[in-house]
Amino acid sequence: EMDDVPDYMSAVFLVEPTLTKEQKRQAQLKRKRVPKDKDKPVAEIQQQRLEEGLMNPIDSSNKGFQLLMKMGFKKDEGIGKTATNKNSDPLPLCIKTDRSGIGSRTNQIQSDKFNPKKQKVSEEKVENYQKTVSLKLRDKKTVQTIEKLCLHIINLDEQAGRKPEENPLLSDFLSLEKEKEEAKKKIIETRGFLDPKSWVPTFEEFLEKESTAAKMERLESLLSYTRANYFYCFYCGAGYDDLNQLLEMCPGLTEEEH
Repeated sequence: EMDDVPDYMSAVFLVEPTLTKEQKRQAQLKRKRVPKDKDKPVAEIQQQRLEEGLMNPIDSSNKGFQLLMKMGFKKDEGIGKTATNKNSDPLPLCIKTDRSGIGSRTNQIQSDKFNPKKQKVSEEKVENYQKTVSLKLRDKKTVQTIEKLCLHIINLDEQAGRKPEENPLLSDFLSLEKEKEEAKKKIIETRGFLDPKSWVPTFEEFLEKESTAAKMERLESLLSYTRANYFYCFYCGAGYDDLNQLLEMCPGLTEEEH
């Protein structure tokens, strides 16, 4: 009788686990997800499916196509009021595969357009640009030097008992100074105080229309005046006893010689 009783370790007592409906559905989906081309990357498979989808024209079973048909669209005909567009092919798609923001590619193209490392710019254009920038900086420095020289000459003339108003080299500078004072007075009268942001004419604006050669000529005239009348060199920052000592001790007239 004991031999008729099955062993509790035998397969008779093994019960197959019952799966829920959700577990069965997940198992079926997992079997369907297995791609045929296991060696191909996912991105390549997606691109291949996209190209296959674009090759097939939209048929009447498509919901969008059905809506167009209800609005009067006919197959192989143009769209719009005049139906001039005869292109029946679908519009091309641009699928984003990276993590950059929308419009980053456009901004990158625009930045590359002005980036000298990525855009082939001729050496002549670069040289011309450098010359233009250098010329502007040189003009600005020349105007600043002229303005400082005028102030030095006013002090030297006053110390020598001369009237700066009678000096023809200072006429433009003194007229601008008067214009500045009048502008400041008007600002104070209207606002009650002098605002630093208020517009006041500057010597740089006054000489803006002059050419570089004219500015250099004006500068040389002022430098020669201080040397000839007061034995004073602006770039040395010192006055000498006589002309011989000036010529002996001073390197020259221009800044480059110093």
